Amino acid sequence: MPELPRVAPLTESEMEVLRLVAQGVENEHIAQALSYLAYTEANRLRTIYENCM
Repeated sequence: MPELPRVAPLTESEMEVLRLVAQGVENEHIAQALSYLAYTEANRLRTIYENCM
């Protein structure tokens, strides 16, 4: 069986963003729900995607 690539663990704030994305919440609403600037939310998503690819 091929070995799966290692994935860096996500921070709790990244997990919060990921949970909302999985629920289908739009980026703007995620930022509002977590009291983030849209820029902060976008950075968290970018970090999640980079760590998981």
